[in-house]
Amino acid sequence: MGLDMYLNRKLFIGEQYDHRNVKAKLEITYKGLPIKIDDKISEVVMEGVYWRKANAIHNWFVEKVQNGTDDCKPYEVSVEELEALYRTVSDVLDHKGDEDYAEEHLPTTSGFFFGSTNYGKWYWEDLEYTKERIKAELDWANSQPDIFYPSWEYQSSW
Repeated sequence: MGLDMYLNRKLFIGEQYDHRNVKAKLEITYKGLPIKIDDKISEVVMEGVYWRKANAIHNWFVEKVQNGTDDCKPYEVSVEELEALYRTVSDVLDHKGDEDYAEEHLPTTSGFFFGSTNYGKWYWEDLEYTKERIKAELDWANSQPDIFYPSWEYQSSW
């Protein structure tokens, strides 16, 4: 129980790509029952980043992407928004240990089992992890062919 946060990457297969001829042929088992998937693909969703109780990062998404609404619904995240998060986290890490600077530029937030609101070890580790993972997501987006349209979706649960 607590704040879980997910940033899923999405690839929309563009009109230039004949997605009508791309089929998923999967055979999986769920609770002992075989499930076959044989459908046309127009979008692929992959796990991007997972955080646990990184409430300052969650607060950034709520304020910058969700228009201040913390409702556990999925929200589209643009590459520009991820670049802004990367810049913010990098900037705060450049002032590592300066709690006043951190509180002003990337504040923690409290909530139901959101974890600590201190600017201690866990805060800085969450920022280091976020910087590394968001850089990887941006690098991934830049590596995609022009026929794909990468985007992301952020969702939290608590």
